[in-house]
Amino acid sequence: MKPIRLGKVVFTLSLFAGTQLVAQINPSDGCPTTAVLPVNTSCVANTYFMSGTFTNGALIAPTCTSGSDRDDGWYSFVATASSITIEEVSSDRTHLIQVRTACGGGTAVAGGCAVANPGVTNTVNLTGLTVGTTYYIQLQRRSGTNGNNMNGTICVYQTPNPDQPWPGANLGTLACTSTTTLSGNTGTETVDCSVSSAGDHIYQFTTSQLSDLTIDLCGSIYDTEVHLFSLGDGNCNVPALYTNDDGCGVQSSLYVSCLPVGTYVIVIEGSGTAEGAYTMDIILNNCGCPTPPPNDEPCTATALTVNTSCISVTDDNTNATASAVANPGCASYNGADLWYTAVVPAGGWLYFETTAGTITDGGLAIYSGTCAALTLIDCDDDSGTGNMSLIQNSTLTPGSTIYIRHWEFGGNFEGTYDICVYEPDCSANTTNDFCEDAGSLTLNPSATFSSSTASIYTNDSPDNVEAEFCGTIQNNSWYQFVATSTTHTFPISTVVGCTNGIQAEVYEFTGGSGSCCHSFTSMSNCYNPGNTSLGTVTATGLTVGNTYILMIDGYAGANCDFTITGWSATNILPVEIVDFQVKPNNAFNHLMWLTKSELNSKWFVIERSSDGENYVEIGKLDAAGNSSQDVPYFYKDYDFRHPKLYYRLKEIDYDGTVQYTESIMLMRTDVEVSVYPNPTSGVISINFYQEPASDYTIRYTDALGRVVVETIKTTLGNTTYVSSALVNLPDGIYFMEILDVSGGVVLQQKLIKSE
Repeated sequence: MKPIRLGKVVFTLSLFAGTQLVAQINPSDGCPTTAVLPVNTSCVANTYFMSGTFTNGALIAPTCTSGSDRDDGWYSFVATASSITIEEVSSDRTHLIQVRTACGGGTAVAGGCAVANPGVTNTVNLTGLTVGTTYYIQLQRRSGTNGNNMNGTICVYQTPNPDQPWPGANLGTLACTSTTTLSGNTGTETVDCSVSSAGDHIYQFTTSQLSDLTIDLCGSIYDTEVHLFSLGDGNCNVPALYTNDDGCGVQSSLYVSCLPVGTYVIVIEGSGTAEGAYTMDIILNNCGCPTPPPNDEPCTATALTVNTSCISVTDDNTNATASAVANPGCASYNGADLWYTAVVPAGGWLYFETTAGTITDGGLAIYSGTCAALTLIDCDDDSGTGNMSLIQNSTLTPGSTIYIRHWEFGGNFEGTYDICVYEPDCSANTTNDFCEDAGSLTLNPSATFSSSTASIYTNDSPDNVEAEFCGTIQNNSWYQFVATSTTHTFPISTVVGCTNGIQAEVYEFTGGSGSCCHSFTSMSNCYNPGNTSLGTVTATGLTVGNTYILMIDGYAGANCDFTITGWSATNILPVEIVDFQVKPNNAFNHLMWLTKSELNSKWFVIERSSDGENYVEIGKLDAAGNSSQDVPYFYKDYDFRHPKLYYRLKEIDYDGTVQYTESIMLMRTDVEVSVYPNPTSGVISINFYQEPASDYTIRYTDALGRVVVETIKTTLGNTTYVSSALVNLPDGIYFMEILDVSGGVVLQQKLIKSE
């Protein structure tokens, strides 16, 4: 539905749908004798036929339009109530109804004149009638020639009483195009709605076609207000879909563009304590309206994919209408909204975000339930970038469907914007520096576990954990355990290496094991003495078999070593090694790896194997010790005598703790000959991987260009040759070439000779 515009409103009403045709009552051609219409308690339609031979002998000028030279027919009815409604439809002619106190004359009854096109209901609501008095209806053909017939239906019934609780007097289905005129007086009437502080009147109506709506109270004699609700709101004590005060002077005039099909409730009241008489026109027109976007309503919402980052979808609210869902209560909702859905992933935590396009100020709301029965979860204005919206909620039910509503602030601009739904991405959190990859604790009365609050540990404060914590988090680490009792204790037996000490607490939480952690609830005392005093963290109210988490932090960022008794720990990874790889080079195999963090690391030992099972140490590098930054490492293996080799790293801490990486394999398709060892003391082995026997020439050239040449011969089944050509030569770098019998180069390699 488009935004509200203040001004004259048009609304159409059709009450004949579904009524029973019980009789044909034709009007009289002139006065004083007239056809009599019965007055019922609801619309009981009667068919009529008005012959083209009818005259205009009793014609009088209408009060609601110009021109009086049309044929007319007459009815009469006896008022059974002070408020009477007349509804009439001509199937083939533009037509007019006017109500008077005498046939062919008398006084025109206030509000008793209306004109409608073929197929559109003429509705006249009469008030202030005298019960038992006869009134006269002039039915006038307004189109065609003097010889044209006119056919239609007509009914007369007592107007429903608007002084009743929600949902008020039922006006039935209003067609487009039509005008329904109602009169009433709220003086001394009951106050039924919280929007009203004076007597109010309530009407409900149904629309069967998308159309513009005008509710016009400009002809009233007191200071009015008008409110429009959806019947689905359930009562008039919730925010109205639309409200107007002083749209025309101190009276009200409400306009809604492209009102969706549905049932709505109108509440008329006085501003402040004002009460009095009103005249209201309900006008429906612009039938069909511009075509709204496909996701204009909750039940046609666009499904959004939940990603691990904001991958936006661009949308446009041009021609969007106002939904028949209660006002969400933020960001000046005024219609022109669009709808989306998203399925909540297992973690139960989602971000809903919008960014600006041509729309630069928007509102956002999320709902649970079904498209026909929605419950508001949250509403946001301006929490995103600029004046756009962002909602994050960590308490959603996994697998449920969330409905998402977006609108432009104030509903007075149409244009583009971007929207996305994403789950927080915690896949990179792979050490116990993060809740998602907490270390594992096992109850063990005879064991202890030790760790640190070194600067390697960063501030990890997911969702509401800091609100649950008694202190300020700076360098925390995480340790999870499965409860075997309703109470568990964590005696802190040592805190050394610092002054301020540590702080710790146990939580119930959602997530973990790779999923983002959220929804924390404290299950223990908060241990934070502010010094190195020892103490105990006691968790109570635990459920046996459930997983809980212990968080430990350095008080004011203190770098402490601590020990906890009665538990053993695994998966406490002081060194996080990533991107371990090996690449071939002409003269060596190049090993590279990166650490994201290190804690008390001393060495990296490089190990190599030719079979993937038996490894030997080939080198050692000093580690960074403690680091929370990326640290790259490189190592060159010049001894690549096999085309297929395996490598692994052994990390050794200062306390002697050892951890191994996974093995990686390198296949060198270019290895036909290998020379080892390199560096060498002078004796080298040359391994030829090609089996056929052959003669080879080996040339050794030093830095001064001096050359030593030797000739070797391999035999079938004996492809390894040992050379001592460098034994008596000075230490230094030599350039080695192996040539085959045709002079082709088999290998070029640098050799380092060092005693």
